[in-house]
Amino acid sequence: MRLISILLLFCVTPFVVQAEDWDPANTSGLIVGVLEWQKPGLDPFSNVHRKDRELFDVFTKRGVKSDRLGLILDGQGTRARILEELRNRAKSATAGSTFIFYYAGHGLQEGGKTFLANYDIDADDAASTGLSVEDLSAILVRDFKGSTVLLMGDFCYSGALKLAAEKISKSGKRAVYLTSSSASNESTGNWTFSQTVIDCFSGYGLCDVNSNGKITVQEMSAEVSSAMINREKQLFGYGLYNVDPGWTIALASTRADRQGLIGSYALAPYDKRLQPARVIGESSSNLVVEFYFYSDKKSLTLPRNQIKPLALKTLPVGTRTNVSWGGKWYPAKILRVREGFHLITYEGYDSSWDEWVTMDRMVDPNGVMIEWKGKWYPGQIKKKENQRYLVSYDGYGSEWDEWVGSNRLQIGANHAK
Repeated sequence: MRLISILLLFCVTPFVVQAEDWDPANTSGLIVGVLEWQKPGLDPFSNVHRKDRELFDVFTKRGVKSDRLGLILDGQGTRARILEELRNRAKSATAGSTFIFYYAGHGLQEGGKTFLANYDIDADDAASTGLSVEDLSAILVRDFKGSTVLLMGDFCYSGALKLAAEKISKSGKRAVYLTSSSASNESTGNWTFSQTVIDCFSGYGLCDVNSNGKITVQEMSAEVSSAMINREKQLFGYGLYNVDPGWTIALASTRADRQGLIGSYALAPYDKRLQPARVIGESSSNLVVEFYFYSDKKSLTLPRNQIKPLALKTLPVGTRTNVSWGGKWYPAKILRVREGFHLITYEGYDSSWDEWVTMDRMVDPNGVMIEWKGKWYPGQIKKKENQRYLVSYDGYGSEWDEWVGSNRLQIGANHAK
């Protein structure tokens, strides 16, 4: 009995690793979150359990001095205020230090450039009123005298921070960028990216992929990639410039057993629908799965037979299809396929409109897309009578079958034949 007790104690007691690469005490930076805007044209986000403030709290708890880390939220986030804070904090950073910049909100593209939507931006004139990626890089290249810059963005087209990371690295500094989307893609309205970053910097055990007690920047990127692909069907952005992928950003608080299905993603029932979820525990008959809804986690224990595999279907390169953008459908062609994503080009539009999309925005030539409450879901036509169609939704039970009109269908080319 004593041996069993000792083993149980070992399994649940956090373990400590001495070395840690990132030095919070020698870190400065700026956290910006803008969820509402002064002028019309941009939809606000809910501030319930906002993650920008939580990330700030995580950094200060880890040891970043509060007087060296700025926090700008909503109405405070004017273009002038952000630039002033960024400039002052970059200038005051010490030699050998790390600088962190994070922004959450809307992102806009105009004239081939990407803009972070500051509180006082005019969405119709971002070039004159917005905070550009070039603005950020210019300050950090000129005024930051430390060694490493970590750029993080939770906004549409946030992968454009790659341009800033490249310029910073050319000035002799190390740079990392980690973003919720690629430079050509819009981003989810959920806090999935920011929550994953918080988990990693907090030392959440599942982020320690190789179970060695350390969470590296490479492991953080893998966590973000998995979360964005599986929960949001979105391709993330990531790059290292003169930074070792083994750069440690946290020590794991507990040992995570990633054997079996633990750590993987699957489809699980929630509120009568199959939703993406992460397996965080298992037994012989049940799985513990974790859902994420906007800014909150919810865990359920479910029988194994209720859990379905989550895999992104792909179409071959060269396939012509219709792709949903802005609530409308446009003809497009697949140029490349990667990790369940398709790089598509819209017919009649130049390459600046090319983007990575998953099947939830494309019509399978052998299937259909069905509109339900403003969103489109893949499915099949089971029966047709006059101008009405009996449809089933892929991944959903027959209780969701319904009759729809052609106005709620996008029919694949092969299916139509």
